[in-house]
Amino acid sequence: MDSQDALKKIGLSDDEIAVYLSALQLGPSLVTKIAKHAGVKRTSVYLVAKSLMAKGLLGKYKTKSGIHLSAENPEKILSQMEEKTKEISLIIPQLKAVSKKDSHSPQVKYFEGEEGYFSVCEDTLEKHASELLWLGDPSAIYEIIGNKYDEQYYIPTRIKRKIKLRALLFENSWAEKFKEGYDGEYLREVRFLPKEFNYDSTQFIYQNKVAFVSSTKELISVLIESEDIVKMERKKFEMLWQLAGR
Repeated sequence: MDSQDALKKIGLSDDEIAVYLSALQLGPSLVTKIAKHAGVKRTSVYLVAKSLMAKGLLGKYKTKSGIHLSAENPEKILSQMEEKTKEISLIIPQLKAVSKKDSHSPQVKYFEGEEGYFSVCEDTLEKHASELLWLGDPSAIYEIIGNKYDEQYYIPTRIKRKIKLRALLFENSWAEKFKEGYDGEYLREVRFLPKEFNYDSTQFIYQNKVAFVSSTKELISVLIESEDIVKMERKKFEMLWQLAGR
């Protein structure tokens, strides 16, 4: 990640980034010089500078030759972020107290396309040292998005975060690959479901959430956060898990 991307992530606009970086590179300089270097109109630089000064990233002073702008030390950005983190940590108990009032309210999210599927997958990786239950057919989803995401990112990330996987899969070449020789190394255990009951959709059960993915060309994902529904789906999974084990 380069400096511009990092500065965008902390909320600076393109013009703010251009002016701040120019002020850093040039040192204390006239507004006109910084405007020219940054590629920002001189009339706009005053507004941008005002915004940066409010954020504590820029200072100004006046001499006979005109108004000069001076960038603050970049380390000040880090100290500001640390200060904000401390302030937020102080109100976390208050926020949790407020959220408890609605803790039993179910939440439903709907996603479309590959990005939606990846959002669900990312959500399954949020809680370290947890367990993920998977029911479905890997070949159905791989036909749409391929297997590189799994092999190059998802599986290594899941292992690194110590998230165990138990999978009930319909037997095919992909399911066999998941089964053969990987269980211990890949923190997963796979059991097969009867082929005659095969379907294309996928189900993930984790934490207090259950996600359903329609493995058709539409690729629709529905994420439900509900303790009652997850409890029911876990019971179903465990029943099938025991039957598959026999």
